[in-house]
Amino acid sequence: MKKEEEEQALKLIKNLYEKKSVSKVDSFIGIAYSPLAILEIEVLKSLLGLDCKDIHIIQAIAGIKDISTLSISSFEESLKDITRSESLRDTLTNWEIIIPFELILNKRHISINGLDFKVLSYSRIKAGYPLEFIRQYKGQIIAKSKIENKKCKYLVVESNGHSLYRAWKSIEPTYNLLRGLLDYSISFNIWTILSYPQVRTRIPHAHTVYGISSDSRIDFMDFHVHASSHKLAGISPDSKQKFEKYLHVLKKKPKKNSINELLSDIIRLYNQAMEENILHYGFLKFWQIAERIALASPNGTSNDTLKKRILFFTEPTPGFDLSAYLNLLSKRRNNLVHRGIDEMEENDLNILKSICEVAIEWLFFNRNVITTINHLECFYTSKSLSENEIKASVDTLNYIKRQRRIRATINPNGIIQ
Repeated sequence: MKKEEEEQALKLIKNLYEKKSVSKVDSFIGIAYSPLAILEIEVLKSLLGLDCKDIHIIQAIAGIKDISTLSISSFEESLKDITRSESLRDTLTNWEIIIPFELILNKRHISINGLDFKVLSYSRIKAGYPLEFIRQYKGQIIAKSKIENKKCKYLVVESNGHSLYRAWKSIEPTYNLLRGLLDYSISFNIWTILSYPQVRTRIPHAHTVYGISSDSRIDFMDFHVHASSHKLAGISPDSKQKFEKYLHVLKKKPKKNSINELLSDIIRLYNQAMEENILHYGFLKFWQIAERIALASPNGTSNDTLKKRILFFTEPTPGFDLSAYLNLLSKRRNNLVHRGIDEMEENDLNILKSICEVAIEWLFFNRNVITTINHLECFYTSKSLSENEIKASVDTLNYIKRQRRIRATINPNGIIQ
């Protein structure tokens, strides 16, 4: 941290220390709420660069004994102690999380992203788990919820966390990956024309999830979910085959920067796109998928390069150039994002969805050759090279490899070993 940043951080800590207050209800030491205090906490977190939450900052400030002798290093150590303690509490508390699932799956368990989900019927849930759940605060019951849907299936997964919320947040990305994969398998190459705003997803997010902890606590969480017009149903043989094929590949947690990790990210985004009930929001999510496929970054790939890379996945079908149409989509996207002008049509979303699906299929079927993000970037930059340019590139790379091997055999005294 630079000296001026350290000075600013100390000033913010002192400002927040002066806002310390004690709750009259439970003697909890906190920070007097104000928009300015929230802004100060967020700026302080940015300066410190630590993975912590607002409550951790407040706890560290509440624990300051003498503000006059405080240093940034001692404050950071206090923060690390607080987060370490919370992480330890998380590992000590195991939760079984029960998730109502609006799809009939003839499976007993699903393994994805390194997690194992049991798939249970209502009768199995009734036989092995409580059906009534309560939420408490300071020993008082403040809300109740029941497991009542006898028709749907239930996913049951284990996760660690001091609270149900923390346990849920650690498995939520995998839950959304599972829903995205099912949505992709069912909705692949299917266009929708909706007469009014509604979600396209066939696998809506659960309205409520339930938890039972290893220390005998029970709890539940509610979610605001857009209503889906799709009814509880099974999965067709073709969709099931596609689902199983991808599931086999995504069973384990993927390696960092691998194509399987990229596929997981894209399929989660696909789930988000299908969950949007407003047309232009859904379109922006699919455009985000296109950016991810094209390896776009804020300071990297230009919009023209992105379009060229996406165009690759439209060849040789449909047999004519889509560049003019992609230029139109790009213009409409920019008008929406930068000017607030919405020109999106249902066909725009459907066509972009299909292009993204073709690209996902290409990535999946070429994953054993294009195995990493680096391989994919190299493919994008090399696919238009001539035979002579490819030969020159291969010869040059082989030369570089030989030179590196030679350097590796030379010791610090300049003698070849």
